[in-house]
Amino acid sequence: MRKLEILFIAPFVIVWSLFAVPPAADAMDCGQASAPAARAICGDQQLQAADAAMGEAYEKLLQAADDDADIRAMLVDSQKRWLAERDKLFDRRLASADKDAQRAIMLSAIQDRTRVLTEPSGSPPQQPALIVIAHGQRKFTARYTGGSFAGFDTSCEFLPVQDSYAYGCFASRQYQNYSRVCTASRYWATGRVHEKRSVAEISDDKARVIATCSVDGAEGDTTCPGGSGEDRRWDTLPKADAAAPMPSLPKIDAEAGPDEDAPWLRACLTDRSYPLSDPTSDGTRK
Repeated sequence: MRKLEILFIAPFVIVWSLFAVPPAADAMDCGQASAPAARAICGDQQLQAADAAMGEAYEKLLQAADDDADIRAMLVDSQKRWLAERDKLFDRRLASADKDAQRAIMLSAIQDRTRVLTEPSGSPPQQPALIVIAHGQRKFTARYTGGSFAGFDTSCEFLPVQDSYAYGCFASRQYQNYSRVCTASRYWATGRVHEKRSVAEISDDKARVIATCSVDGAEGDTTCPGGSGEDRRWDTLPKADAAAPMPSLPKIDAEAGPDEDAPWLRACLTDRSYPLSDPTSDGTRK
């Protein structure tokens, strides 16, 4: 059985890896097991052992966060998110599968997640990779003023994959510099990744979208400057119902992946005339 996990969703490409699995939960209390997924784990010694190992890895990950309350909260939130999606997967799909396939998928998902919890960063100091990503996000956003509209709105789910599973996380990233808010939102639809970008201005504590563009996951189909499609420009007359940035989002979320220092984003945050002065600009200086 082939196992797939989504790493991070980049424009135009889906990278499949074991790395995207978020922190796991403590070992399950089988005396309180009520959900179908929990009962399945508690009824199988190997699944129980795998779940216990996942819980131990999660505890060590929390300890590695030391006294950083925001990172600990991030890890706890992502744990709850993964567990909720696992239960949905079991209820929706695995419960109707044959028992051997059901058990194999559950065991693989738990073991893969445990490996991710213990994954070290690729460079010194050898801290857990999820924590290093969160620190990197802080460092990136510290370049700008930040504000109430800066943050991450992340959703994760098990995507449909025949005879297997794939856990994917997609985020709306909002960056703020003074009164300018620039957003990149990635989502999964019609079997591929899409991205919407927007530029908003803040006035009286409200954000108003002034420009939008989109990137389709298909090669050659894009409206964002710098792409390969025919209509590569910002829409400087966005629809009235264009989604405005949301305030009070979490400031870090490792499941969203590392920040991307893209030319359009730098221009958007530092040049108040961008992109209205040239809707065809991708943010690079010609």
